[in-house]
Amino acid sequence: MFLAAAEGLYRSLPDGGWIDVNPALARTFGYDSPAQMLAETSGARASSLYADPKHCARLFAVLGSSRAVSKNERAQVRRRDGSLVWISENARMVRDAEGRVLFYEGSLFDISEQIEAEARLRQSEALYKTLIENCRDGVFLVLQ
Repeated sequence: MFLAAAEGLYRSLPDGGWIDVNPALARTFGYDSPAQMLAETSGARASSLYADPKHCARLFAVLGSSRAVSKNERAQVRRRDGSLVWISENARMVRDAEGRVLFYEGSLFDISEQIEAEARLRQSEALYKTLIENCRDGVFLVLQ
């Protein structure tokens, strides 16, 4: 299930670095395989993946206080080639019996197409509103 999942799945260490990633996550970040991603990002801090380091700090703060981020948190992340993609992420903190953080685990989806579609819709709505507000002729909508 881990290898065949459509969403990117991961486990990462508290001080940076991955424990494991699945093929979907590696593809999202622009790698050919999980092994390639693990090798090339060994020791990388999670904040280096996010376009906005403040977002990463806020995410860790939420994880520290509630142990989970399960509201499909949106963020931009950097791919291997430096390009940016939008993701929707859910994560949780896993602790041992004494309360020490063992690792983080989560899932994410590439939502870049959805974000672009939302932007095009907002632009279309703004253009339509401008057209209607500046039209000198009467405009009527007939719903059937």
